[in-house]
Amino acid sequence: GRRMQPGGSPYSVSSADINQIPAAMIERVDVLTGGASATYGADAVAGVVNFIMNSHFEGVKIDFDYGFNQHSNSNDIAKTALENAGIAVPGSFTGGQNRDWSFMAGSNFADGKGNATVYGTYLNTAPVAGYQLDYAACTLNSASTPAPGAPFDPIACGGSSTSATGRFRMFGTSPTTSSTRLVNGTIDKDTGLFRAYNRTTDSYNYGALSYAQRKADRYTAGAFLNYDVNDQVNVYSETMFALNSSSGQYGPSGAFAYVD
Repeated sequence: GRRMQPGGSPYSVSSADINQIPAAMIERVDVLTGGASATYGADAVAGVVNFIMNSHFEGVKIDFDYGFNQHSNSNDIAKTALENAGIAVPGSFTGGQNRDWSFMAGSNFADGKGNATVYGTYLNTAPVAGYQLDYAACTLNSASTPAPGAPFDPIACGGSSTSATGRFRMFGTSPTTSSTRLVNGTIDKDTGLFRAYNRTTDSYNYGALSYAQRKADRYTAGAFLNYDVNDQVNVYSETMFALNSSSGQYGPSGAFAYVD
């Protein structure tokens, strides 16, 4: 019967963050579909979700959940793409742990007319970087049409052409017609000379450093107090605190302009 207050990011302050709701205190969840604006206001045209909290919890409850990701890194297609690009194929991966602690304590008073409950939770998520997974260790692109007689691989490692050695448009000679045309070129990192650009080996692999799973920490705490004065009147107090942090990591951006 009460709207949850805004708790989203600074860029979406009108959104309610339901991660603040302690799962241990939820008694049930009621989902009402269809037009509910007559009862809940214009925002409930498509329906409303009611989180019914346990208002008479008594005792102490401590929960701990632990989970992790396990990936064998045995995908043949991804392995072939990495090997063709000269990128090391990662071994079997175990990581990306999720740890979730929660504490709740409550007590009834005044012959069951009132209840006071406090809670605290902590969630920690470990990051996973692309280079730890075979399908994310390089930036995957659809493969180019192979030369006659060459094997076809459905995907190939690629990435950004904003790479350390650059990509240039230069005049070159077509190997099939001997005509002069514009081709993509780069500077060979070993010889320092211009040569044709190879998308698989010359592109910057930004996928290896990007997070496949973000690092996150979340703290929540709060207290609920309610007292039934009579069958028609209930006095209550609700205090909720949440602190969320999430870190992303992406491949470094290229220098698109500079001044000597």
